[in-house]
Amino acid sequence: MLLCRRPIFDARLKVWAYELLGSEGALTSPAQAQEVHPLWAPETGRPGTPLWLQVAGEFFRGGPAGDLPAARLILELDPPAARNPEVRRSLAAWTAAGYRLALSWPPPSPEAGWEDLPVSLLKVDGAALSGADRTTFAAGAGSRPWALVAAGLTHPRQFREAVAAGCTYAQGSFYRRREEGAPSPARRFAVNYVTILNELGQATLNFPRFAALIQSNPPLVHRLLHYLNSAFFGLPCRVHSVEQALLLLGEEELRKWAALVIIHHLGEGHPEELFLLSLIRARLAERLAELARVDSGPEMFLTGLLSLLDVYLGRPLEALLTELPLCPVILDALKGVPGPQRRVLDLVMALEEAHWQETRELAAPLGIPEAELTAAYLDALRTAEAARSHWLG
Repeated sequence: MLLCRRPIFDARLKVWAYELLGSEGALTSPAQAQEVHPLWAPETGRPGTPLWLQVAGEFFRGGPAGDLPAARLILELDPPAARNPEVRRSLAAWTAAGYRLALSWPPPSPEAGWEDLPVSLLKVDGAALSGADRTTFAAGAGSRPWALVAAGLTHPRQFREAVAAGCTYAQGSFYRRREEGAPSPARRFAVNYVTILNELGQATLNFPRFAALIQSNPPLVHRLLHYLNSAFFGLPCRVHSVEQALLLLGEEELRKWAALVIIHHLGEGHPEELFLLSLIRARLAERLAELARVDSGPEMFLTGLLSLLDVYLGRPLEALLTELPLCPVILDALKGVPGPQRRVLDLVMALEEAHWQETRELAAPLGIPEAELTAAYLDALRTAEAARSHWLG
């Protein structure tokens, strides 16, 4: 089964929960929920963060499951489940056991008596929050004693509208979309950092020039050395200089993690999840290139990392790429030039969006089996969560 997770944000753009998705659709039993367990394991999850699962009516048969973390789970009923009398009778036992229930808006049908369901969260499509529909929605549900979750938001403007409409939580790709005309808090760093990123993106690293660029920015040197000396790396001795880091890590590893430090700095003022997504994309692209025997694994790490540069800097990616004469492998992949490198990047983003059919169609010509694709995704999550734990705190 293919797996992915989607963040659900609160009104401050902090991750409140993760929705866990599998390619087999709504889960039909607590036993099947164990198949998505790797997504909430300590090394890939975040302790205490609620986990949102889509479940079918069959899931509730037999009563609450003792081997699932009830206090953390939110179970979203599919419409048929909400209509089924047998399922409806069993829901009270599940909520009594500590499970929270969610329902998609609009309700299954007016005659279903959905108001009596023990539901604490309503998921509403973001399209229902625009224009006249927003007024209807607010009048129909605004006074109900449940939290509203706006889903499918694709633009930062929609997030603001959702909060204004009374939604407590929001989900969608909006946090990784550039907003036209919006000032970027990272632009004051752009000239120096774009120059360094360009150096890191060359096929052969000119280390003296790279070291000079890094050392011309003392805060950046401090961040890089602080990160390299964290428990995440577990190096045998403390690193005191960029030159020492090169000796201990080697060119490719130093290139990757120096770029990551820059992206993290550029991410100030953006949701933390955007930085984590950059790292997930980078590690996953690198791993998939290895699995597909695409001879550009290290370059694919930087390709994934730079794929969100337009969001960080608030400028179109096409314009940024004219200022970044990167090595051809990275440049072509980011520009969308057809080829195995671009196919790897497209595969990363299809999996990220839970576009299961497209994911399989892209993986097939690359020769990546489904099980290895899932393993690579979980590895990328582990890398991202380890960085968050040891670096972001």
